[in-house]
Amino acid sequence: MGWNSNEDLICILEEGTMAAYSINGLLKYSRPVSREVREHRVLDCKFFHTMEGSGGFAVMTNCYQFFVVADTCRPRDEIRVKKVADLPSMTVRPNCWNVLTPQCNILVSVEEKLYILDQYEAIPQSVLTSKKDPSVYWAEIAVSVDGKAVALVDKGGYLWGGTSDFKTCETEMDLQSTAKVLAMEWGAKDFFVLVMEKLIFVKGFGKHWCKYPGKLGCCLQPEVDGLRLVSNTTSEFIHRVTSQSLAVLRIGSMEPGALLNDAFKEYEVCHMSSVLCMQSNVYCLGGKWG
Repeated sequence: MGWNSNEDLICILEEGTMAAYSINGLLKYSRPVSREVREHRVLDCKFFHTMEGSGGFAVMTNCYQFFVVADTCRPRDEIRVKKVADLPSMTVRPNCWNVLTPQCNILVSVEEKLYILDQYEAIPQSVLTSKKDPSVYWAEIAVSVDGKAVALVDKGGYLWGGTSDFKTCETEMDLQSTAKVLAMEWGAKDFFVLVMEKLIFVKGFGKHWCKYPGKLGCCLQPEVDGLRLVSNTTSEFIHRVTSQSLAVLRIGSMEPGALLNDAFKEYEVCHMSSVLCMQSNVYCLGGKWG
């Protein structure tokens, strides 16, 4: 399931049918994704959104073929389905995959190989890593909302983040954990979050990272300016603090905004002290305040 920019709920059924519901739960339309998807049925589905506000989904069939619907906001009869190129080997199930926007290509890992599938061919990719063994079994893939950055994690806990053309490595790290990654998503353009069974790990470009205790039933929802973390009991928003806020709130900052904020705090303290002094004087004279 996923939402489009018209606030319609799009549901993809295993039999290869897509159904659109209004925000009130009324069925707007139902149609097959395509003849091939209906024939081979849906094995996996991923929804995506672009910086322009449009959104769509991609499906993987039981024979490991990929089909993409780039814009689910179109009327029922105007929806177009794009089939991307087939994998070199159709006998092995992919380890993981995701959608590269805005071209709506498929980034997929099969055993120890990584491919970008466009409409015409499967293009092998080489990831620049510091590992001695260049063959890596990638277990999870996350793509930023603008499609310019990618994060990969393997079964042994090795984490890689960089540009989506794999020419630049921005960060890499050994998580020192073989726990299964339950979810991994980008928040904005420069950090991503991994959810494990007992751990929530936040990693930015460079050396900065932090971790928090895990939460049961936790899921991630990417936003344009951050990432929403939803559990069974809470909904939290993770985002990077802006440089303007840091300039005002950083300890010892001499920026104009910081000086104005400090002056206002001093005014509040002095004002409250003068009010309390006047109250005590009135009470000493036997009067009533207010």
